This record gives sequence, structure tokens and C-alpha cells, in this order.
Amino acid sequence: MIEHLIAYQQDRKGSRPHRGKEVTRAEFARLWHDMSLKMDDLAAALGISAKAVQMRAKARGLPSRSVLRGAARDHFDSEFPALWVFGVTAEEIALHYGVTVAAVHMKAHRMGMSAAGRGISRHRPGRTIADYREFQLAAAMARTAAAESRAAAEHWRQIA
Repeated sequence: MIEHLIAYQQDRKGSRPHRGKEVTRAEFARLWHDMSLKMDDLAAALGISAKAVQMRAKARGLPSRSVLRGAARDHFDSEFPALWVFGVTAEEIALHYGVTVAAVHMKAHRMGMSAAGRGISRHRPGRTIADYREFQLAAAMARTAAAESRAAAEHWRQIA
């Protein structure tokens, strides 16, 4: 029995324990932050276990994937409050951002925006995003027309 153990240890002296595919720190971080890869797929790509992937990430100071998923979850941008106040329906907003209606309502609640006073009711349906874009375009055109009118008036004042 001892002879087998000695032979095994001698065989192992020349070999390195399996450590998986060697990748740079930047490549590992890129893979870690890629939420389209499941942990098992990431582990398979690196040739190590999922637990080993987590340990490497922690050793490299990378945030947990659950924290990363939470950061990626907030799809809303600065336009969201304007859409909400304008009266675009939660369904339209959800479709626009690719989230659920519940997520839209939760975001509005977290931002302190109430559903009351939006002017949406059974008798007066909400507006669409197309209505909002049309309103934006009309406002921009009105600002441009006002600026051109002021410039023309100033020009005629200088001539006279």
C-alpha cells in the first residue's frame, strides 16, 4: 500500500494540479460581467467549477453577480418621468422599456410619482408614446419658430 502512495506522490510531483483555462484579469472580468452567460456556462468555458469561478471573482475583487444583475435591471432612463407625467400608459411604457407593467409602477412609486392626477381613467384613456413624441416635436418646432421670429424682428429693427 505504501509503495502505491509513494508512486502516486512521485507522479504528482512533476504535474501541476488542474487549475482550468488561464485567462487575463480583463478577460475574466469581461466574462464575469456578461449576464448572458450562466454561471455553469462560465465555469465550463474556463474549465473549472462554478464555485471556483465565484472564488476567483471574489479574489479579484469583483462584485457578486447578483449585484450586477440588480444594476442591469434598471432599464429606465431620464425620459421615464416625462413619459409618466405626460400620461403615457404604464402598458406603453413597459412595452417601450421591455419590462413588466408592475416594474413601471414600482419605478414610479420609488421615484415618488403618483398614479393619481395623471388624467388616465376609464373615460379618458392614457396617451401613447407616439403622442409624447409628437408633443416633443411640436414644442421643439415652436421654440425654433419663436427664435427665428425674434431674429427676423431684430434684423428688421437694425435695417430700419
